[in-house]
Amino acid sequence: MKVLNKKELLFIENHFSEDADKLFLKYHKEQVNEIDYLYCINQIKLRRKFADKFPSFVLRRDFLFPLSLNLEQSSSEYTAAYKSMLLKQGETLLDLTSGFGIDDIYFSKKAKRIVCVEQNKMLVDLLSYNFECLQAKNYLCVNADAEEYLLSAENFDVIYLDPARRDENKNKVFEIEASQPNVLKLIDVLRSKAKRIILKLSPMVDLKQIEKSFENISDIHIVSLKNECKEILVEILNHKVEEINYHCVDIKSLSFENDDFFLCFNKLSQRDNKLSQRDNFLNQRLFKYLYEPNVSILKLGRFEALIDKYGFEKLHRHSHLFTSENLLEDFEGRSFEVLEQRNASPKALKDITQANITVRNFPQTVKEIRNKTKIKEGGELYLFFTTIGNEEKICLICKKI
Repeated sequence: MKVLNKKELLFIENHFSEDADKLFLKYHKEQVNEIDYLYCINQIKLRRKFADKFPSFVLRRDFLFPLSLNLEQSSSEYTAAYKSMLLKQGETLLDLTSGFGIDDIYFSKKAKRIVCVEQNKMLVDLLSYNFECLQAKNYLCVNADAEEYLLSAENFDVIYLDPARRDENKNKVFEIEASQPNVLKLIDVLRSKAKRIILKLSPMVDLKQIEKSFENISDIHIVSLKNECKEILVEILNHKVEEINYHCVDIKSLSFENDDFFLCFNKLSQRDNKLSQRDNFLNQRLFKYLYEPNVSILKLGRFEALIDKYGFEKLHRHSHLFTSENLLEDFEGRSFEVLEQRNASPKALKDITQANITVRNFPQTVKEIRNKTKIKEGGELYLFFTTIGNEEKICLICKKI
């Protein structure tokens, strides 16, 4: 594996802020024995491209990054930091799908010992190198097939898996059984080898399908980063569990402070699975403020719990938008001031030339609405095309708070 020397490290540090394509044109014909210009320029390009995903690692000139595809499939530094919170101090951990190893780097900060299994030799060597740069001592990187290694592995406190979600043609897959390795087939062996299993699944996977697929689930974490759902984490124990805890998470910083929020719900109550008395009342009132829950909450669908907590009203059973007369300061999602309610026809909106558009329980897509209204994207106005309690299709003109 390529290891950078002092001159190469200095080249990356000195040219980090420069355009990689321009650097390539300038240096691709240069012949200096101590500097592999193409490799260094590629490292600069990767650092620039993924600076938002790995903010603290791109600042280390000795830290190396793999090919772009490996980085795109890797966990972000933010979600890796959150996953490390699921590990108890001093536990042993086996990661059967290590990949680039960002999760393992964060796990190693709490684990007594961590074994990282990866079938790609290049990634194994790279992770070993980066662990050394970070002066970690409690790791072992193994180049092996996950299923084969598992059969002869010792017992661990925790086994972590992030199955590959691409088929043989490199197309994305979302079904649990289509991922590699197939966790459904391995689950009994996994339970025999660890007290607890943590699975990272696609944000597109259906939560009900997860509950049907696995027994003894203790926790399901719906993890969003800056209001974009990134992954579903499933904790499975090797003994009977009475109920599932559901965690809705939105991360905005590595420190997990400020605007980050964490909501935890116990097992879904009967009234969350049925049409409650409140849902039977088709609300036709629109108050001064409008609320759109964070995507993690939208994924879980625990809207009755939100109504109980905040006392606001739901516009329609299927719209998942809420309204109140007084502003809620601590709402977990986006808040808006309603400026006006209009008919949803293009004619009623002809004076609006630019706005951000959201569709909730509405028969047209955002693209279709833009084509018909000619409203350009962006600006300070937010338009919500939705349905209210009397089944009327409306457009709410709002200002974000």
